[in-house]
Amino acid sequence: MEKLAVDESVAGEVFYVTDDTPLEDMYEFLRPFVECQGCRLSDYTVPYLLAILVLMLLALVLRLVRPLYRPKSYIPPPSAVTYICTSLFFNRTKATLRLNYYPNVTPDEAVQRSVSYYKSLQFPG
Repeated sequence: MEKLAVDESVAGEVFYVTDDTPLEDMYEFLRPFVECQGCRLSDYTVPYLLAILVLMLLALVLRLVRPLYRPKSYIPPPSAVTYICTSLFFNRTKATLRLNYYPNVTPDEAVQRSVSYYKSLQFPG
């Protein structure tokens, strides 16, 4: 906002404002958050194609038996696996050059603060 007051040429521009978090496996990133709740991530992995095929088959079976039976728990659609396995990358170079933007905290500090917050939450179960 401060830059807009000085340089109107940035008005209407789209900027990706990211931090300096290094690229890493999503599950390794989640590990401290899961562990701070006293849980752990499984070491077992399911191949992507197998997960998609199983969920597609399950969705088909559930569709066929829907008139007779409706499951009480949520069954994720195959698209949920696709979404989880999608990697998105954003580059903040434009925000740095045009807005002189830099993150306020380091990635390690952000994780530390976030883990402290999530430790204080009580999740059901």
